[in-house]
Amino acid sequence: MPISEVIGPKQIALLIALLCWIASREGMRHPGWLLSLQLLSSFVVEVWAKDLALRYEGNLWLYNAAGPVEFCTQMLYAAFVVNRRSTWCIAALFVASYGSCFTYEIFSYGIGDHLMDRSGILSAFLLTVSFTYLLFTLAMSETVVLLRDPRSWLFLGIVIYYGGMIPLIGLLNILTEQDGPSASRLYAINDVLYGVNLSLVVVSSILFRTRTSPNGRK
Repeated sequence: MPISEVIGPKQIALLIALLCWIASREGMRHPGWLLSLQLLSSFVVEVWAKDLALRYEGNLWLYNAAGPVEFCTQMLYAAFVVNRRSTWCIAALFVASYGSCFTYEIFSYGIGDHLMDRSGILSAFLLTVSFTYLLFTLAMSETVVLLRDPRSWLFLGIVIYYGGMIPLIGLLNILTEQDGPSASRLYAINDVLYGVNLSLVVVSSILFRTRTSPNGRK
């Protein structure tokens, strides 16, 4: 399939966000490289999924399989940001809970015939809780205006996306069974939320790139 046919607005937005994040230098440092990995894997998945769709082949299995990569990279990032023993214990509990739910759904429904809504909702909930905690921790510890801190935009984008996805994932399987076209239209909400998330990644990247270092140099 020609590359021009599989690169649409969503793929372009992902690529821009990835390049901006890497160019900010934060995407090459620890733990920011985890988000670089997550954005890269999402870009590959979106290109591959569109290619499969244009070939009239199923791509649900691909989105289901990408779920654990997305969850684990972002949960690891959140744990490294705080980097306390208690936080690592909580992160391990979250990963184990998600892994158990995901495994149950694979054995119950298979990976390609059913949107893994239970593990998807759990993933979205746990990431929303984790990054909301990071956002509030940042707000409580900052001595400068919160919105000038690039991390605040990054965390906010993740909270908006996954918080908005919680009810959406719960409705998709039900609507798909009862009214496929309505489910497709409802999924457009995901694109809007994801667009907001990627836009805030770009804002965060710009602030990381331009903010002044303690010695006064950029």
